[in-house]
Amino acid sequence: MQAIEAPSISYGGFGRNFNSSYPDLPRDVEVDANGYIYLTGNSWGADMEGYYSGESNGYSYGTPSDDTVLLQYQDLGTSTQRIFRDIWPVSNKSDAGFAIAIDNAKKVLYVAGGAGKNNPPSTSNIWDLMVLRYDLSSGTPKRLGNPWIWDPGYNIVGMSATVDSSGYLYISGIWTSASAHEHLYPYWKTGVDMDSPHIFAIKLDPTLLDSATSSDAIVWYREYGVESSSYSLTLDEASSTVYVAGMSQGNGIILRYDMNDGSDINGTNPWIDYDTTDGETSVKDKFWGILLDDNRNPVVVGHSENFDKVKYEHPKYPPYDARIIKFDKDTGNIIFNKIYSTVFDDFLGGFDKNGEEIKGGLEIDPFGNLFLSGFYDGGKSYSFRTLKISSSTGALIWGKAVGASGTGYDTFSTGVETDSQGNSYTIAYGRPVYYIKLSKDYWWIIKRSKDDPGPSYYWNTNIIWKKDTSDISLKGKPFGIDLDKFDNPFVCGVKTNATTKDFAVVKFSSSTGDILWHQIYDTGSDDEARDVCVDDNGFVYVAGNTYNGTDYDWLLIKYDPDH
Repeated sequence: MQAIEAPSISYGGFGRNFNSSYPDLPRDVEVDANGYIYLTGNSWGADMEGYYSGESNGYSYGTPSDDTVLLQYQDLGTSTQRIFRDIWPVSNKSDAGFAIAIDNAKKVLYVAGGAGKNNPPSTSNIWDLMVLRYDLSSGTPKRLGNPWIWDPGYNIVGMSATVDSSGYLYISGIWTSASAHEHLYPYWKTGVDMDSPHIFAIKLDPTLLDSATSSDAIVWYREYGVESSSYSLTLDEASSTVYVAGMSQGNGIILRYDMNDGSDINGTNPWIDYDTTDGETSVKDKFWGILLDDNRNPVVVGHSENFDKVKYEHPKYPPYDARIIKFDKDTGNIIFNKIYSTVFDDFLGGFDKNGEEIKGGLEIDPFGNLFLSGFYDGGKSYSFRTLKISSSTGALIWGKAVGASGTGYDTFSTGVETDSQGNSYTIAYGRPVYYIKLSKDYWWIIKRSKDDPGPSYYWNTNIIWKKDTSDISLKGKPFGIDLDKFDNPFVCGVKTNATTKDFAVVKFSSSTGDILWHQIYDTGSDDEARDVCVDDNGFVYVAGNTYNGTDYDWLLIKYDPDH
């Protein structure tokens, strides 16, 4: 089928840049009950993460001055306008917002992150916990009081935030007494082990954030661990439980706190201290994410070292197996513990050979089945996998690989989504072998049936359709996927040219996989789409960045798929 080109962006869409003349890094995006779009992050005279030097974990720093940014956009249907911008510097020191939490009932927006006291690198305490508040009742955010800043005497940064039904604010993140800046950043985002990090969780009373003493707003504060870190937090209000998942001294852990008083529910945290052993050798287990199933049982995903594997050279990781574990919410007993392992390295996330971050994917279909996407390192090449796992037993319903063992045949999965029927859509890129019949260097998307009529290890037994973007000459890498209410997948990513990159989004037919339309946004420099979402009215939002000749700016584009 001949692809239908989407209309010009001036008809039925919008594109918005935030340009501070410095690198501008979006960290979180949320939409409130009225449809206003909010983005937070930081803007800097030199990128907070530093500039990658090309060495392993190598970063170099300029003279940083991070400012926390909150942007609000009003949706006008076929266009939009930025109606609010707030940039908050702290005496020209580094600070950054990392998470947005919106209390729609009270019409309040919170930005959580870190407020800097010194420009890194420094030999003194650098980061304090920070919360910004905005009143949303008038439609345009209005800052409430002063920023809430808490200094416990060591480095501390909020990484995630949520609000309960009573309006209390919960934040989790990482703290460390280490003095060097890099002990907190950039490693907290890449997942590389840090020197002596710790986990914290805090509950705040928003009505007391303006108190003269910042600690007055703290309902409770809890710390855990040595050499511990956490990247995931969720609430179970039915049992008044805060779940924090992470890792501590090589073990995967889940902490549980009472939402009301922060007490350790089981008496001796961690509630779960998971340790895999391989003979007499202790191995590292890492929990990266946590979610609750329909029965409120926690499910964690991560991976575990496996020293029985052949050790292949890899820039970031030792040999690993992908792992998913489901725990009984009442007893903590393991309902299932599933390893998906080849003789090679299996990852739910990591980096490709060019240093591009591959996040993989995790989804639950309407029937409670778990879908994971990731990749494995076969020594000579990488292949991507899509797994379907029973949420009740943990049994592998099917696991499909696309790739080969030949040198240079590298394939990577960057995301997975499930539709209303339980079918899965996996996006990927790479260089497949001949029998895959997908073109190298192009975007790929594979739709698989929820049922597998053949052996689970056959890669093609449940494929409904598979497509690449060679028909529209779109080479590059896909990074985000979402479905509309008709189960049509929208995929965004990067189109590579001879010297530049373009911002791209493609709409596929759910039934046939045909490309219905595609849109390319090109400023003449590097433009990169990183994530996409479709609202209930079918409008498509794509977020990413664009290079202005000196540094990167935020870029948010809205598309009308029906014009």
